[in-house]
Amino acid sequence: MKLLEDRFIFVEYQQGKVGAEVSPYTIMIDDKPLSMKKIVVEDFKLVYKALEGKKSKLPVRILRRFKQELYDFTVTNMPTASLRVASIEDERVADEELVMAIGKYSDYGLRGLHGLKADEWYRNIVVGDMEFSADDLLEHAYTDLVKQNSGILPVNKYLSEAVKSYPECMESAKKQDFEFIICNTIKKNRNKVSNYNSVMQIWENEKESLDRATYLIAHLVEEKISVDELETVLKEIFDNDTNVLQNSKPAVRTNVKRLIRIYDYLKWGK
Repeated sequence: MKLLEDRFIFVEYQQGKVGAEVSPYTIMIDDKPLSMKKIVVEDFKLVYKALEGKKSKLPVRILRRFKQELYDFTVTNMPTASLRVASIEDERVADEELVMAIGKYSDYGLRGLHGLKADEWYRNIVVGDMEFSADDLLEHAYTDLVKQNSGILPVNKYLSEAVKSYPECMESAKKQDFEFIICNTIKKNRNKVSNYNSVMQIWENEKESLDRATYLIAHLVEEKISVDELETVLKEIFDNDTNVLQNSKPAVRTNVKRLIRIYDYLKWGK
């Protein structure tokens, strides 16, 4: 146990901390204590500098795997097949998975879902490449996200795939029908698309301006919006820029999110 204690180090961030504080630290694993060292810092460079001269004793194959997984996570900000952000006490993370945590381990729910962003929630409705189940998302991410987004969040896709029941989410979904999604300004200006009869017509003619195209599509009445055409357009948008909800100007982000809400309602909520 002494050998393990010397090899496990828990690093905790503390704002305003001067220098580094090193102390014994114990957590419980299956009712058994696991002792280790804890380092409390504000500046992680102190930790990196200490590690700088340390030679690795891990097999090269493990280091190569971790390097690639960590690189993918950093670049995409998405967990990979074997890298999770989670508490080491979370039993739903498999033994063979790599776990990365920055901060206090108690701050993290299942795979870090409490830190999920609304942009990722929206994007996954279209692209569907997150490795979380609908139940994971609704149970661990929804409450925080809906508070951060004025109570408005598309949930029909996730409700349709969930195994458990989520009454709060269902009530929210019922309110967010087509008329709710489309603001009064758009309803009053539907003459802007009087010459168009479909989503694809607008897209093919206007997509040189993503802002204009995504804005005009929302002006179509519900009967003229083909969910298949809307899906095609949204997937093309994310194919062209997977981070469109982060990289684009506010108007485009608003327009694309509105279209995703329409898509979520027409395909799974109606």
